[in-house]
Amino acid sequence: MHFILEDDPIGRALIEYGEWAQNELSVLSCFVCEGGCVIDVGANIGAHTLVFARHVGENGRVLALEPQAYLAELIGRTMQDNGLRNVQVICAGAGGIRSQISLPPVDYAAHANFGAVRLLPTQSVPASGTVIDILPLDELAIEKSCLIKIDAEGMGNEVIAGARRLICDARPTLAIECDSVEEGARLLRAFDGITGYAFFVLRADAFNDANFNGNAANFFGYAQEGMLIAVPEEALGLVPESRRGAELTRVWQLDDLAPALLSMPRWGDSTGFERNAAKLREALQAAEDALAHRIDDRADEVARLRYQLATHGRHMAQEDAGRIAHDWEVHQLREELHALRNSTSWRVTAPLRYWKRALRVLARGVA
Repeated sequence: MHFILEDDPIGRALIEYGEWAQNELSVLSCFVCEGGCVIDVGANIGAHTLVFARHVGENGRVLALEPQAYLAELIGRTMQDNGLRNVQVICAGAGGIRSQISLPPVDYAAHANFGAVRLLPTQSVPASGTVIDILPLDELAIEKSCLIKIDAEGMGNEVIAGARRLICDARPTLAIECDSVEEGARLLRAFDGITGYAFFVLRADAFNDANFNGNAANFFGYAQEGMLIAVPEEALGLVPESRRGAELTRVWQLDDLAPALLSMPRWGDSTGFERNAAKLREALQAAEDALAHRIDDRADEVARLRYQLATHGRHMAQEDAGRIAHDWEVHQLREELHALRNSTSWRVTAPLRYWKRALRVLARGVA
């Protein structure tokens, strides 16, 4: 596969994991039938295009629209090297009416996210920019389509506006990049007048822990990619069940869509529910409960230490009282001895004590 080594995150993911957006592709592939036609709007380097081309088979067809000429060339080289002749690469964008728009200058040797390059009005781009053709899908020679995947950097509603006849006649499933409530509102309004469609929000983990290279190092963190998927009612049986890494939620209106998009983890989030108010409240309550238990445990420990301190204090007080009483007794004895030695009777009886000691010495000598 041909891609830009400095591209981040697509190029980096292909190097480290051997794949890109596999969780998303596993869902989109459910709507691709053999022999069918897939339109890949905003094909980038063709990672999705390659998968779609293999699913539709030799009798199928894939149209890959990519406005960046350098990326469109990479798609063609990848399809050629994989022997896939069922892919038509169109270097153009898709929109509501045939028109032109400008691509700002892009340095493909730099480290950048080349999938996030936005097309701009011609008058706001320097002279070094490139003029890009915008084509309505209704003007292309497409009679049938089982899937239209749209990654148009916020222009998905305009792509739908230019494909209303195709959508009503061919009844394809549409998978449109959708990362904000504002964009979701525009997409739902774009379906006004198109009947018989059910809507789902796909939240796909950017990291696939079962990736091709078996690399467990997750540089995506908790980040998810969001898509609005519009499925014709007759094809609802193709909608897969939610699974690990790819969550599908049915939505009927903007009030259903908004919470799903607002709570979707993004690049840099430190938890998987950084934006989910209900789960944040649960986590906060759990943290408060844990803190209360810790406070209770600390209170019990403080009470135990205070009891030990009081017990030791009583023992020390008793020892101090005993020591004071002993010291007082010693003091009293010393006072009495001092008074005795200074008394008249002690001086009068001094010769008797002398002869008594001499008789004791003499008696020990005789013995």
